[in-house]
Amino acid sequence: MKILHISDNHLGAIKYRKNETYNDFLKVFEEIFRLAFDYNPDIIIHSGDLFDKDRPESITLKFAFEKFFELSKKFKILITPGNHDFKTRIGLSPISIFENGNIKVVEMRDIFQNEKANIEKLKFSYNGINFYLLPYFSNRQILRDTMFEILENLENSEINFLVLHQIIDEETSRQKAGIIDIPFENLRNFDFIFLGHFHTPKIKEKFAYVGSSEALKYDEYEYDENGFIKQKTKKRIILYEVLNKNNIKKDEILLKTPREYIKIEFDDPTIEEIENKLKNYEDSEKILILKINNANYNITIELNSLLNKLKFYHIEKTITSFKQIQFQNFKVINNNNYKQEILGNYYEIVMKIIENQNINDLENEKEQEREIESILRSLTNEDKINRT
Repeated sequence: MKILHISDNHLGAIKYRKNETYNDFLKVFEEIFRLAFDYNPDIIIHSGDLFDKDRPESITLKFAFEKFFELSKKFKILITPGNHDFKTRIGLSPISIFENGNIKVVEMRDIFQNEKANIEKLKFSYNGINFYLLPYFSNRQILRDTMFEILENLENSEINFLVLHQIIDEETSRQKAGIIDIPFENLRNFDFIFLGHFHTPKIKEKFAYVGSSEALKYDEYEYDENGFIKQKTKKRIILYEVLNKNNIKKDEILLKTPREYIKIEFDDPTIEEIENKLKNYEDSEKILILKINNANYNITIELNSLLNKLKFYHIEKTITSFKQIQFQNFKVINNNNYKQEILGNYYEIVMKIIENQNINDLENEKEQEREIESILRSLTNEDKINRT
């Protein structure tokens, strides 16, 4: 059996506040649509976050519906909604309207009846393989309890696959707020796990995050010393060939993403050096990721005018060297003169009061403060009367 795995398309998303990036996500999905017919799988698995939000615009919903309807004429399709696809309190995603004889969507609302998970609603068997589909669980304890029930009823002599939109391993969790939803160790009885939620591809022997089909953020990629995206983090879909329970071949198919990301790093640059580098990209459709180390404070002021000439950019980090800030316009207030600078014309009057008191006497400190405040208020009021 051949299985095509896709995930995290985030249709409807816009990145870097540029409306034209809306079409980037649709273009990549168009490519996936064509590749599905080229590679001709027996079944297509989608592991969540088809949409970027739970109430997509009508044009986005119509686009996705038409594509899946065409795919369903030829392929079986299994979909589990991700956290972007539905509100937890409702438990129903817009993907549910896609369901037909060849499309199965597992919704949270359908699998819980009388506060108990209906395992049969999660299971789909096809050509001798059992697929267990779970939508995104925000409550990790309920997720683990549900998984325990599934594993208790698992027929280990059969081929069992899990489709999940969660974080299951420590390495991935470090890039997702350090949280593991359910440990991989608890899931080893499954023959393979098709995962969504994590946007950078991660393919292991027993599980795979196929990653997002189009980057929402620059940090979904890793970059080489020349600023180009490393091969291992490029966007892809995965075609599996299941030969038997212990033999699953994987073919990673790279996608042609609409915009190239390029990372440019500067170290202690002059504004001229930055300008000379960036002018090559003023009309570019590439997305520039800029990291500026040890920047002179004055450069950060001039940098905005250069950035306004670029179409797509993101400032990853600007580390300013504060040693280079010019302080000549600032008046220095040190330990010896700070009282005089702060109190101004009232300095001499206040200091006379303090000199006439025993400032080491702790019992008199509050009385001193009240006297000073009283004098300052009377002087302030007198000043107001004189001005009127």
